[in-house]
Parts: sequence; structure tokens; C-alpha cells
Amino acid sequence: MKLRMHNVGFGDCFLLYTRKQNFIIDIGTVDFRHHKFSDFDKFIMHFKKYELDKKTNHALLTHYHTDHLSGFSAMEKLGYSNIFTKFYLPNITYDEKTKKILIIELAFYLKLICKKKTSTSVLANNILIFVKTISKLIINTSNIICVSRNSNFKYAGCDYEVLWPPKIYDFDSKLIEYLSEMEQAFLGFPEIASLKEMLVEKIELIYNQLSDRDNNMIEKLLTEYYELFDSVNELCESENFIKYLESIKYEKTVKGIALSKFYKKIIYGCARTFSKSCNALSVVFHEKNKHDVLMTGDITVNNYRKYIKSVVNDHYTCVKVPHHGTKKYYNRYLPNSDYYLIPIGDKYGNVAKGYKSFGKVDGKRICTLGHESKFNNCSIRNNKEKCKFGKCISMIYDIKL
Repeated sequence: MKLRMHNVGFGDCFLLYTRKQNFIIDIGTVDFRHHKFSDFDKFIMHFKKYELDKKTNHALLTHYHTDHLSGFSAMEKLGYSNIFTKFYLPNITYDEKTKKILIIELAFYLKLICKKKTSTSVLANNILIFVKTISKLIINTSNIICVSRNSNFKYAGCDYEVLWPPKIYDFDSKLIEYLSEMEQAFLGFPEIASLKEMLVEKIELIYNQLSDRDNNMIEKLLTEYYELFDSVNELCESENFIKYLESIKYEKTVKGIALSKFYKKIIYGCARTFSKSCNALSVVFHEKNKHDVLMTGDITVNNYRKYIKSVVNDHYTCVKVPHHGTKKYYNRYLPNSDYYLIPIGDKYGNVAKGYKSFGKVDGKRICTLGHESKFNNCSIRNNKEKCKFGKCISMIYDIKL
């Protein structure tokens, strides 16, 4: 078996593969840069034809940021279907204090409040509707499998164990406050609360049925959920809702009309905390016998240190560096590895200098800056230092496991 790392710019695209099988771990980008393809759709068409066709395909999504899932969305947009035999999704996580599915409820309100196509609105939409995308791409919906800590699965004769996320999590208390404020803000539009309750209840039922793997019931619930979601979209376009949203979005000041304190708090404070919490709950898994791979999604440093560091092995063949190797997420607690995989691209973020001499002396850092890049986002190259054990790839890199 081999692990293939694709350069898709700022995004993840990993493939565990044999002659007859594929296992995709995330496929997405927010800044597609490629030396061969002019746009991401063309890359996806090539990827499907030459890497997925005539093979048994499994896939796993670590979390719902666009730079991890836009490839699956592109497959749906291009009209593809029946690609995957199995698809692993992060299970829903309940808040320890309120017992709510906090991320889902926040996603609902953020979808209503934030402007379309902003990163927060897109993330909220991904969370709420991605199961629809997968239901079109998978052969049988009963093989959409929810994973959380202590889940196990097999692929190509190897045993994989999910180390994170948990089913119950102590969310940042700020998120609970933000949710309460958004609920209060929409008290004057009672239809919103009713739709939210129905939507959350339906999502919970869907995830429970995914665990039970009852295909007929899953299909029925998904159909009902799509109809409910369409109702939410219709409401967002209604004149009454638009007027109500304007009333909570703006307020009168001495200098005239300005954004309200509530709205600014949501689009700045809540949006950032919400996005970070989605990273914090990234699926982390490893091959538990051969110690071939440790895949970390975009897990935060704090969660890795508290919950993952003590349960991983001392050494792996490959370790995927969290959050594209950026400085803000620099993780000095990662185990030794022969290869550190850093899918950074050449526009966003900045590869942390600490990864220059990380882990084993002979451990290689494989970055997707590309040979033609001027290394604008590499702290090592920017300081005119040699990345002795690093390699910048322009297209793909294969590692034999």
C-alpha cells in the first residue's frame, strides 16, 4: 500500500491506495494552485478518471471546512454518483454542559445571519447539508458510517483506530453565550425557533439511523430533511425575514445607522470561535498495528496535547501535520515520523519554522508549496535557511507503507 499526497493548494487531498482499492482522506481546497490544471473541477475530473474509476473507493472526512471537502462537493456538482462503497463522517458531538448538539444549532443561526459565500456561511452550510452530498456519491446510504473516539475500521488488511473526536465535549462557554444571544435575537420571529428545533431533531435522527445502518429509514429521513432544509432556504429569501434580519443587523447611533453590537459580535467573535471549534473536533486516526500513518485533520494544539499525545505511538511512517503546518497551529507534541506531510499551498498561512528540525533527524517534511513557488509562506525559506530534510512538491508525492 502507498500513501499519495496531492498538491491542491491550500487544502488536503490524501489517498491510501492499492492496485484495487482507494481510501481518500479529505479532498478540498480554498486556493487551488496546480501546475497542470487551470481549475479545481478539471483536477477532480482527472482525479476521478485516473484514480477512482474501476476501483473500490472508501473515503473519510475529518471535518467540515471547505479546504477539506470541496472536492466531494465538486463531484456532486459534476453529476457523479455511486463512487464510494463506504464513507466515514465525524459523528455529532454533544456539549457537556447543555447536552445540545451545539455545532448544529450554531450552524443553523449562522447560516441565517451571515452573508452568503462568506467563509462562516459556507462552513455552516457544509455542516448542515454535506450528508446530502455524500448520499448522492455513495452506492448505499447504509454505508455512511459515523465515527468518534474508539471507533475502528479496516482497509486493505490494516486496522485503523479513531482517537478523536469524542461524543461529548466541553465546548468553549462563549459559544453557549453566542447561541443564547442568537435565540433571543429571533424571539420576534417565532417561525425560526420552530424550524431550528425540527431541523436539529431530524439531524439527530439521521445520525442515529446511520449508526443503525437501516437504509430504508435513512433514505426516508434524508428526504424529509432536504424538504425541511428547503423550507429554511425559502424563509431566508422571504421579504418578512429579510426585513427582520435588517432590524437586528443595524441600529441607530448618534452618527446615523451602523452595524449593531449584536451583529458585530456574531460575525467577528462567534464566527471565529465556531470555526476553531470545528477544527478542534477534527477526526484523528491512526493505523494501530503497523504504525504506518497518523492523520490529524486540523486538530488544535491544545486538544492534541490534552487528549491525543498520550495515546499515539512513538513513531509512524507518515504523520499529517495539523492545519497545514501554519504558525498558529504549530504542534511540537507530534510523534517521530519518517515523513511529515504539510499541505500548505503558496497563498494562505505560513509554514512554522519549528518544523525545520522536527522529530527524527532524518524525518522529511513534504510540503505543497511547489517547485516554482517563491516560498512566500515558508518561515524556513524566508529566512534564507536550508530546509535540509524538506521537499516541496508541485503535483504529487507517493510514500510506500
